[in-house]
Amino acid sequence: MAYKNPVLEGIVTMEMAGWLEFWNVRDDGGVHILLAEPAHFCCGKPHTWFVNREGRTRCCDCDEAYVRGQRQAAKAMAAA
Repeated sequence: MAYKNPVLEGIVTMEMAGWLEFWNVRDDGGVHILLAEPAHFCCGKPHTWFVNREGRTRCCDCDEAYVRGQRQAAKAMAAA
C-alpha cells in the first residue's frame, strides 16, 4: 500500500476544486497555502495565506507568532 499524506491529499483536493492559487512545502517545515479567496480561520480575520505546520493550519500572522513563541520556549529551555 502506498504512503498517504493527509495534508497533501487535502491540498490536491482543494487545488482540483479551484480553491488554491499556490502551495509550497518550505524549508521551515511548513506547507504554505495561498487561497483563491479570503477565508476566516484561526483568528477570525479574513486571510488568503495560510501555513500548515505540525498538523495545524494557521494564518501567516498566527503562524509567525507561534514560531516566535516556539523559539522563545526553546531558548528558555536551553538556558535552564
